[in-house]
Amino acid sequence: MNILIISIYAVSGGIFIMSIWSTIKAKNKNNSAVLYSQFFILYIVGLFLCFLKIYQQFASENLVRAMQGFGQILFAIAAINLIYIIKLIWDINNGRKIGSASAVTTIIFLLFIEFIIAGSSFTSFYFYEKSKNIVLDQYKDYLYAVANSRSSHISTLITDYKKMILADSTANLGVISCVEGIQSNNGSCSKEQLDEMLEERVKSGMESDYLATVLDKNGQVISSTDNSLTGEDWSLRPAFINRTSEGYISDIFYDEKYNRQSIEISHPIVKSGDFLGVWIVRKIPNDIYDVLQDRTNLGDTGEAILIDTNGTVLSPQRFTGETFTKMDNSNVSGCRDDFDKYVVETPTSLIVNKHDVPVAEYTNKFGRGILGAHVVVEGLTKGLKWCVLLEIGEQEAFSSLNQNLLEALIFSLVIVIILICIFIFTFDFFFRKLFKNSLN
Repeated sequence: MNILIISIYAVSGGIFIMSIWSTIKAKNKNNSAVLYSQFFILYIVGLFLCFLKIYQQFASENLVRAMQGFGQILFAIAAINLIYIIKLIWDINNGRKIGSASAVTTIIFLLFIEFIIAGSSFTSFYFYEKSKNIVLDQYKDYLYAVANSRSSHISTLITDYKKMILADSTANLGVISCVEGIQSNNGSCSKEQLDEMLEERVKSGMESDYLATVLDKNGQVISSTDNSLTGEDWSLRPAFINRTSEGYISDIFYDEKYNRQSIEISHPIVKSGDFLGVWIVRKIPNDIYDVLQDRTNLGDTGEAILIDTNGTVLSPQRFTGETFTKMDNSNVSGCRDDFDKYVVETPTSLIVNKHDVPVAEYTNKFGRGILGAHVVVEGLTKGLKWCVLLEIGEQEAFSSLNQNLLEALIFSLVIVIILICIFIFTFDFFFRKLFKNSLN
């Protein structure tokens, strides 16, 4: 639409100059007036579209939809007007009379107003676009700084999770000895005793821990805080297959059995170099969610979201509360591209090579303009393809800029009114006789 508006301004300005010249010099004054008036109407339509575009930054969601519909009507009017212009040109070329000489003065007056409004509007929008680029550069640093802060905090939590499960699996000698006794069947420890140890671990652990499970070396559940799991085969689960001495962290997933978001942390149980099984703790990732839902530096419309490279939302969204929905926008694509091109996996961690990333501009599912940034969650997060997305509404980001533009347009309107008054008196004093003679 910007190209259309600029084209209208450029064409209408040229038409104004041509109209003054041709109206005074042409022998037949009747054919130009109506044609010029149609170009003037076309310009007014473009001006309305400009104001609609600005006002959409301030309007509510429903009003934006209404204005988009009105904008389509204006485009239809412009199209009909263009068709009529083509018809007028055809009539002029065929020598048909389409206007009267008495309309010439009025048309020139309208074209003068058009030229003034076009010039002031074009200047305002030109500086608006330049100022917008400056604001975008400023917001780029701001958005990435906030996103990096959230990402670093989550990376620290992942490191703490691994330390926690490592401490559990090495410091709790009673559990290790009990698992060894159960598997050797020497009667030194029973399943019931191991169940009590796990129950005590969950009670004394973090509030978000809700399930502790021990697998034997074949991946069978030998003990759990949920007795219904005993005997199940977990040998094909990621927590068993991907066990490492550094600890394994699963992706965030929806636990249907317990109806909650969950994350699994596992570590192999080893004694004297012998692999005895796997210790697994399942927890609600509330501490990760707390980091993302912190409203500091997010303003009224800002939001921090955790996603994977498939665009799956892993954290509750601020305005809908939805989790595990799909997102698809340029911000998500940027996260995916980072993992494809810039992320390096070491044996224990993820490292992102430095590269320039512009601020993403897109429309969300509510039809509102969004500025966004994404940052990969790096550090001791090998196996986790996570990004923190930061979003903020364009309306909020450009609020001061839009306010300045509206003030400039109001000031321009005052100037236009003053110039119109000057034009009326000047035209009446100097040019009335000239036009009167030229029309005879």
